Amino acid sequence: MITSVTVTSISPALRAAVDASLAWYDALCALHQMPCGIRDDGWCAYTPPPPLHSTAKTVEPTARPDRALVAIVDAGSIADSFGSFDLR
Repeated sequence: MITSVTVTSISPALRAAVDASLAWYDALCALHQMPCGIRDDGWCAYTPPPPLHSTAKTVEPTARPDRALVAIVDAGSIADSFGSFDLR
């Protein structure tokens, strides 16, 4: 089971990096005409993404692992943008 840890503060640099990554994934999906969106503090592709790309990614430090896992319908991976999921 994946649990979450508390992220107490976010640096402006981290926020900018997460937002840039989100813009990249949105552009990638638009290029490939793949539906995607944000729900429950996370972004997800509604169809399988291109190889080597995550199916879901956290966009807020409050994202919960159980909600991120729901975004993965068949197979895929989660990009934990804030390092807040305890993956041990």
